Amino acid sequence: MHGKSVGFASQNSRFRNAKAKLSFFFRIIFTIQMLFSASALNKKRKIQCPINEVIMVYEQEAKRLEKRALTSITVYWKYNRLYHINILIGSN
Repeated sequence: MHGKSVGFASQNSRFRNAKAKLSFFFRIIFTIQMLFSASALNKKRKIQCPINEVIMVYEQEAKRLEKRALTSITVYWKYNRLYHINILIGSN
């Protein structure tokens, strides 16, 4: 019995550590069925993009992705509301 309780204790410890690490992320991966207008930056035109998965990244990563990513979706949230979506095609 004692061995099992120690195992559960270490599992709980790992879970608490994971929860603490999650608090550092400002954006979370969600699955969303939606249709949105996105601006293709290097094409200079509007496109319609149906998406099932939206990848939300925290702001520092969003800035890095805008400079380096070949294809990425950045979604910005403020006060739990979606206010900006960019789809980036090509590198800047």
